[in-house]
Amino acid sequence: MPLIPFLLILTGITLFLSRRRYTAVGARVAPPRVVVKGNTFSEIAEKPQPKAVESRKTDNVRSACVIGAGPSGVLTALVLAGQNPHVQFHVVDSNERRIAAWNSDRVPIGEPGVEELLFKEDAVLVDSIKSHRKLQQTDQEALPGHFPPPPRPRKLLNVNFSTNILGGIAAADMVFLSVDIPAITSTEGQQHDLDLSNLDTAIRAIAQVSRGYKIVVQRGAAPCGTVPYIKKMLKETASPSASFDVLANPEFIFPGTMIHNLLYPPCVIIGHVFSEDSSPEALIALKRLYTSWIPEDRIVTMDAWSAELGKIATHALLAQQISAIHSLGLICKSTKADFNHVTRILGMTQPVGLGLGASTPMEVLCLENMAKEIGMQDVSEYWGRVLGMNGSQQVIQKS
Repeated sequence: MPLIPFLLILTGITLFLSRRRYTAVGARVAPPRVVVKGNTFSEIAEKPQPKAVESRKTDNVRSACVIGAGPSGVLTALVLAGQNPHVQFHVVDSNERRIAAWNSDRVPIGEPGVEELLFKEDAVLVDSIKSHRKLQQTDQEALPGHFPPPPRPRKLLNVNFSTNILGGIAAADMVFLSVDIPAITSTEGQQHDLDLSNLDTAIRAIAQVSRGYKIVVQRGAAPCGTVPYIKKMLKETASPSASFDVLANPEFIFPGTMIHNLLYPPCVIIGHVFSEDSSPEALIALKRLYTSWIPEDRIVTMDAWSAELGKIATHALLAQQISAIHSLGLICKSTKADFNHVTRILGMTQPVGLGLGASTPMEVLCLENMAKEIGMQDVSEYWGRVLGMNGSQQVIQKS
């Protein structure tokens, strides 16, 4: 049959073509290797790559540390802790006497409202204290021994005081700097510069224990440019695994009304440095500590330089007013004018400067030195005279 030879020929042709295709595929040349820095791409992909340091930024503070157990730092912690019971506040200081005083049953400062904020008084405790006082008044020989008074219960359980500075910093998401910055006095008794050693020590402590992300808040009085100074020092001294956002949050408080100033501020100022590595999380986190009781429209953000200068100017203008009143008092003493009548005309119902003058020299000194550094000699001399008048004269009290 002619069909069978035709099928055999077709089968042979198919086998021949299949063999040629197999040979071509087998002889295909492998592509050249891609070499990167002496290694092929596959070798690089197989090697374990170092993980980038994760710097988890947070806008929710769970733990805060306040460095500096002076009135400003402690009262800031107490007010913020009272309004944010979910946040733990660690107040740390190297001064053991300060910490022991705040851990005692007596308030170490005479500021109105602190005792009510710190301690919880109830009827049972009051009766217990009265009973203890009666025992102290009885015959000591009849008592088997000394009975210490019962401890006063604390109202704020989310605040503690400690000398463990490094431990407080390590546990915190946010660190407030409220350290003392004293003036350096010359041999002639003139204040001519500021001692930043306490601030430097606090910054080095933050750099020493920080891993990951922390928010640092400059709270206390300091010269203009302190925020970028802190930022630069942390970058130079901290571990590569640490990252920071540094903010300014100046306090505007005055002796005698500190608690009221903190609870009912006309506004809250937050200053920050505009840079590529700054983040909105830090601003949000600090704002949240205040929005628990302060309307958000009263929380103002601005550049750090303006925030710092505004803080300094507030106290410097107060010092200026005190110096002006002192000079008027001296004029009244040398003339027939009555100082009480003069201050009444000015609308003053109480002596100006009582308790306030001590808080202003540092700010005035900042303005004096800053004006000198930028070449404004007349301005520097002006604030120097304000500082001299404020420091040399006694507060004139109404009789």
